[in-house]
Amino acid sequence: MLNKTTMKGQLVSKNEKTIILQTKDGQGAIPMEEVYNVKVKEFSLLKTTGLTVLMPIAAYALLVIVLIIGGGI
Repeated sequence: MLNKTTMKGQLVSKNEKTIILQTKDGQGAIPMEEVYNVKVKEFSLLKTTGLTVLMPIAAYALLVIVLIIGGGI
């Protein structure tokens, strides 16, 4: 039976025998025999920019539309 323990962290180093991750608790070495799945998340500048720039613009546009429909302008 497999122990499906999940670890999240930033890759520090990797060799044929171990993977070393930097986690919030410190560094952890994981033997390669115990690794069954690795997921990689990459930073997306477009997604970050979209959330931080387009959200206020969309909120302002929605406010203007509501004011126009409500007869405020």
